Amino acid sequence: MDRILTYLGCQFFSHSCKVDSSTNIRKFYGGLNNIISVLGNNKTEISCMHLVKTYCVPSLLYGCEVWNLSCAEYRHLNVVWNNTFRKKNNCCWRESTRQLLFYCEVLPIAYLVDQQTIMFYKRLQSSENIVLRVVGRLKHDAIVACFSKYGIRSLRSSVFDIKQMIWLDFVKNVQMQLGCILFFLLVFFY
Repeated sequence: MDRILTYLGCQFFSHSCKVDSSTNIRKFYGGLNNIISVLGNNKTEISCMHLVKTYCVPSLLYGCEVWNLSCAEYRHLNVVWNNTFRKKNNCCWRESTRQLLFYCEVLPIAYLVDQQTIMFYKRLQSSENIVLRVVGRLKHDAIVACFSKYGIRSLRSSVFDIKQMIWLDFVKNVQMQLGCILFFLLVFFY
């Protein structure tokens, strides 16, 4: 069994340097359960989701800028995030939550992790400290791959532009998914 190394609040398995996200997930669910127990069913879903984004997501994504996640780990975080929406809105238990996320104006977890990573390396590379700029350039190729998939041209783009490009990519994906569903329904029913 791997020993766990804790550094700056992030837990890593000592031999593989993989992230142990179970602590972050426990903190996220703890905050979520507190919010739901205080609000109950009297408040709207939008206000609850705002509180979850404000108080729970930072505990779930703490340190995600330096994580190297496998597809299974991304999927596990995605299940946590999607089940939050399913639980509070009491829907989409067998369907995709993309439309619900779109309605609530919230990004899926993979987009949030990429956004955090891009913003972190943007801050590193624009720092006045030479050491931080060098550290920011060490993963330059990975960051270029990350921001180019959203159509971001460089890290010199403004924070607003970066967030807007990531959101527009998500909207485009949701619209394509809705278009495919509508096409299928038209073909099936006619």
